[in-house]
Amino acid sequence: MSLPTQYLSTSELCEILHIEKRSLHNRLSLQRKAIREGADPQSRKVQQFAPPSIKVGRIYLFRWDAVQCWLSRHQGMKM
Repeated sequence: MSLPTQYLSTSELCEILHIEKRSLHNRLSLQRKAIREGADPQSRKVQQFAPPSIKVGRIYLFRWDAVQCWLSRHQGMKM
């Protein structure tokens, strides 16, 4: 039996990334806008803004393993 995947809230992710909640919401908004304008969700242009997320109602959730992967891919990049 495998353990359930751990999900982070926006507050928890902001604490880990040392950024303001508003900054994360701005990044998520830029990500959604790029996708709406036709950018591939898997493209670097979209991925650079924020880790992959799941939106449940008005709440965003982030899988911890996806966040770790996102951080390793963007290590050393200026955001």
